[in-house]
Amino acid sequence: MNKKLVSLAVAAAVTAPEAALAAAILYGKAHVSTDWFEIKGSSPREEYKGWTLNKGQVGKDHDRENRLGVKGSEDLSGGLKAIYQVEFGIPLANESDHDIDSDEQGGLKMRNSFAGLEGDFGTFLVSRHDTPLKISTCKLEMFDDTMADYAGTLGFDDIRTDNTIAYITPSFNGFQFAAAPIPGSASTLDRNENRNSDSLAEGYSLAAT
Repeated sequence: MNKKLVSLAVAAAVTAPEAALAAAILYGKAHVSTDWFEIKGSSPREEYKGWTLNKGQVGKDHDRENRLGVKGSEDLSGGLKAIYQVEFGIPLANESDHDIDSDEQGGLKMRNSFAGLEGDFGTFLVSRHDTPLKISTCKLEMFDDTMADYAGTLGFDDIRTDNTIAYITPSFNGFQFAAAPIPGSASTLDRNENRNSDSLAEGYSLAAT
């Protein structure tokens, strides 16, 4: 291989990643709060009264949803786009346990991360994502990602599932429908293995907004 071809190969190797990430957007959220709350329970172990930093209710594993991610799209022509997103949750304080010296605790966690297609037909995506139920209620949350949100106060069960296959329709004069079958893959909601959980739609979520 002559020197010109070597130079072209090196140049292509350097510029190709830049072209692939040309539409990438880096985004994130940093949210820290100091809160005072009081919990009354049936035993002293269930009660707490005092100040906390990003902690939420004791035992609720509640956090402020701090995150860092990259997302983007690639035009495939004909009104079709390939879309992607990779997002990590990053705790900025001790949000998950009761160890005051826990710098080694609470590492990165996966949030909505997926690949998909977007066009006139709507949006189709696969991988890890909020369920349609969660998507449909997020806009109603007045105190999102605070100690007072409905997950912490009412115990509302918003979940994000692995192995999600989701479809979201376009907006029809403000009306929208979303559906997501969730393959079992031997997984259960209580984190126990179950090899009989093998259906393509072991769980599902539907929402109309």
